[in-house]
Amino acid sequence: MEYEKMEAGLLREKRKKNARGRKKRRAGWLCVIALALLAGAVWAFLWGPLRPGAGKPDAPAADYAEEPLPGETARLTLIDVGQGLGLLAESGGEAMLIDGGGGKASSKTVALLKARGVTRLKYLVITHYDEDHMGGAVGALAAIGADTVLGPDYEDDSRTYRSLLQRVQNAGLTVLHPEPGAEFPLGALRITVLGPLTGPHPIENDDSLVLRLTDGTNSLLVTGDAETAAEAELAARWSSALQSDIYVIGHHGSYTSSTDVLLTAVRPRHLLLSCGADNEYGHPHAAAMDRLKKTGADLRRTDRQGDIRLIFTESGIVWEKPPAE
Repeated sequence: MEYEKMEAGLLREKRKKNARGRKKRRAGWLCVIALALLAGAVWAFLWGPLRPGAGKPDAPAADYAEEPLPGETARLTLIDVGQGLGLLAESGGEAMLIDGGGGKASSKTVALLKARGVTRLKYLVITHYDEDHMGGAVGALAAIGADTVLGPDYEDDSRTYRSLLQRVQNAGLTVLHPEPGAEFPLGALRITVLGPLTGPHPIENDDSLVLRLTDGTNSLLVTGDAETAAEAELAARWSSALQSDIYVIGHHGSYTSSTDVLLTAVRPRHLLLSCGADNEYGHPHAAAMDRLKKTGADLRRTDRQGDIRLIFTESGIVWEKPPAE
């Protein structure tokens, strides 16, 4: 009997212990569910339709849509071409490609153009004749075609440059060298050539075409690989006319570009950086990034975020992705 009583007592204790365990597990699951609901509410507040300012200027990822947005004027894509530059602008059913990355990025650039439904470029712009800007542009010209090809007024002795000239000739075109102040329409966009202002320069990077794109509300400045001398000339000639909402960081963040003189004139709110992850040049350089940080502008970069897409609307800019950390 004593043994049976002891066994019954142990059984009761075991049942009590199991009951306490079940209560703890239920409490734990309720806590997990509550945290999940709280996280969902926070996500919805920050990124979803309930977020204050959703759909308003400079809205982040959740508001970017493939379908046209109200008041949409243009779409732009900074293409992740690795170490190089490639920028696609689309407006009113027309498209312009500014550079296209290096030859290794050619297939990526062409694939993106086709995915965007671009059957022919109205403009192919080559800011300068470095391979990491020109190679993919040659591929785009061969695969997609263009009505007009724009480039700086100097020559290069590289095989890629000779391939460009051959492709242009095969298309029955010539490379046009626009003068500063020349304007080109692209749908709702107006593209203004701001540089180079003089040349040829001792450093060919300073002969880069400099373009400003605007729909009258939003604006973007791209300077190719222009360096200190060209940036000083631009600031002296155009001054406040350089002001742009978005600055495509010159020369992939090299210390020889994005000088204080230029940044003071541009006063950007947003920065776009195109460079390759762990590239051999060490781009972006710390000195340039320090100067850029002082502008207070937010930063998006292809080496960490891939393609960067944005939409110009009549009320502001809508971004696909938030700024990089």
